Amino acid sequence: MFRLAHLSDLHYCPQFLDEVDRCTAAALEGAKAEQVDAIFMTGDQFDRHVGANSPALLRFSQRVRDAVDYAPLFMLQGTLSHDEPGTVSLFRFFGGRHPIHVSERIEQVAWDGESWIASEGYKFDRIPEGTRLLVTSLPAVNRAEVAARVGAINVLTQTQDLVYELLKSFGQINAQANAAGIPTVLATHGTVTGSITEQGVPMAGLDHEFSLVGLYASEARAIMLGHIHKYQSWPRGQQCIAYAGSIGRLHFGEQGDKGWLLWDIGETATHTQRITPARVMREFTYPGQPDLHELKREAPTCAGQHVRIRYTLDEEYRHEVNRNEILSWFETAHLVKIEPRINPILRSRTEGMAKDLSLSTQLGVWAKATGTADAGLHERLATLTQQSPDDIVSQLVGLPAVASTHGETVAPTLFQEAA
Repeated sequence: MFRLAHLSDLHYCPQFLDEVDRCTAAALEGAKAEQVDAIFMTGDQFDRHVGANSPALLRFSQRVRDAVDYAPLFMLQGTLSHDEPGTVSLFRFFGGRHPIHVSERIEQVAWDGESWIASEGYKFDRIPEGTRLLVTSLPAVNRAEVAARVGAINVLTQTQDLVYELLKSFGQINAQANAAGIPTVLATHGTVTGSITEQGVPMAGLDHEFSLVGLYASEARAIMLGHIHKYQSWPRGQQCIAYAGSIGRLHFGEQGDKGWLLWDIGETATHTQRITPARVMREFTYPGQPDLHELKREAPTCAGQHVRIRYTLDEEYRHEVNRNEILSWFETAHLVKIEPRINPILRSRTEGMAKDLSLSTQLGVWAKATGTADAGLHERLATLTQQSPDDIVSQLVGLPAVASTHGETVAPTLFQEAA
């Protein structure tokens, strides 16, 4: 039985530094407390380019150094726009009580209890002696390389087929390892068709790298994924596929808890999610005008949190909400986003209508501006303004007048039966 810690999508950068460093530190402390046999980071360690003098690089380097003092580390190359080529290569030179393996190519890697042993080609011909854990590594798929092989026109539809064939080619040796009682892991980075993003959007279509069938075809017991920031899993028999999700809450609208996965891998792969102290996101949504009393009351409880305020207003009332005043109430929040939805005015305003208080005159101005024939309109307006509803109804439907209790002759109401 092997116990592994699975972290993913750390996204170290100046913008997210406090959030991701706090959560990464908590995850590594949790892994140490669980006495894991190894730590896996499945890509997107960085959010964007980081310079050698960047505080983000320095803080992450310290976390890596702390990690390898109590467990071996396997680090996977993530999306090329996040983990720029060569960025993660730096960590192969780090020293500690335990070794680091940085995987930037398609390969298999064996752990013998003391060191990581990488295959010369993309896979082993046979399992190295003394192997205690067999890892199949598939870094983020380079679409440009796929395009060069299959043509730019077919790259979107054929990427998944090519990846399926590649994963299937690992099946035989992984099956041999499983039969020999050696735990097997597939570490990869990309999008699974049918997965759900952190905003709750299903990833449909044929242009994603992985299918569940293809991942299962690798025959690895534990299939550790990076890239999607929402934790989710697909167990099947002795195998299990899982996204660890992002270590912290990086954007508005991210659903679910943030954390890392604790894997137990033997004949069957199982895992549990361990929660990190990620920021909470509070949402205040109103179908109409925002409740300013509620916002002012709740603002002190949102210190250090992400806050999103949504409301809907007709365009003529948009200036009745003072955004700056609302922001001043939430000055202790980490980040505040106000998202008003403004209903545009669709009616046509006719010049001159408001200059005369007479309804009859306004009606004439409107009819002229809109090209509407006003024959009969003034008479109907006079009827509406000068007669009661019961009188109008009696004229329209021809109901006879009835005597009131005071002897007056009046038209029957709609709630009286005609004689």
